[in-house]
Amino acid sequence: MPPSSPPPFCEWAGTVLLPVAADGWVSLPQSGEDLTILSLQAEPAFVDERFVAGRRQIHVPPGCQELRLHLHYRAWASDPAALPTPQHVLPEGVRFEAAP
Repeated sequence: MPPSSPPPFCEWAGTVLLPVAADGWVSLPQSGEDLTILSLQAEPAFVDERFVAGRRQIHVPPGCQELRLHLHYRAWASDPAALPTPQHVLPEGVRFEAAP
């Protein structure tokens, strides 16, 4: 029988600043078995998107050097010590601000 309680999870909501590559593409996480992206909003708004190697990539307007990403996710792990931090979910992030 499966366990009677759900696996440990963490939920995080906040803003992440991400550098933009010279080609204008930014790699983002996408929902999977252990991660659910509950909401994601980019500033400025992206102009195109693609999916490559299990990651969502968005293309930002020309001249954009930094992307502000508003993100809300939930992650699960069988071991509470293995729950991912925002820095693990978005390793490219340069600044993380948790929502109040």
